[in-house]
Amino acid sequence: MSIVSEAFVEGLRTLGVEGWDTYPVDIRGRDGEAVSGYVGLVPDATGTSEVVVGSWPSTKPFWSLTVTDDVCLSLHEMGLLFDHEPETDRRWVEGLRART
Repeated sequence: MSIVSEAFVEGLRTLGVEGWDTYPVDIRGRDGEAVSGYVGLVPDATGTSEVVVGSWPSTKPFWSLTVTDDVCLSLHEMGLLFDHEPETDRRWVEGLRART
């Protein structure tokens, strides 16, 4: 299950990233109050999306979203990315330009 902010989803829409879907989620804080601003994300609903889900080998289950490098850079420049690590040659990534 991938939970993302509505701002992240809007960023994907702004960039024209296709092939994913969302679904409503009911998130509650420890006090039982609803937490708004988040949705569930189906990362690769078509098999052709620039957003996919992956796992990282560790002692605990760990899932991550993987996006293409230009989507990653663009989301980062929009202020929507957190911790990220490019999987490609860093020299190539440094030469990328954001879509926005």
